[in-house]
Amino acid sequence: MQMPAHPLPNDSDAACAWAYCWIRMREHASPDAALIALPEHLRQPLAWPIEAAWQDLTHQRLV
Repeated sequence: MQMPAHPLPNDSDAACAWAYCWIRMREHASPDAALIALPEHLRQPLAWPIEAAWQDLTHQRLV
């Protein structure tokens, strides 16, 4: 089995998990900066989850 060249999240739950991991693993000045730092093929699928992940991180909500 070969891994896809550009993996994508399969559903909205996976997209949220990917975005939360991206926000937690790196320091970003804003959700827009986090979105721009993503690989190009992930920007559209993770656009709304990045904002939600940012809110979870900055407001210290439990997920």
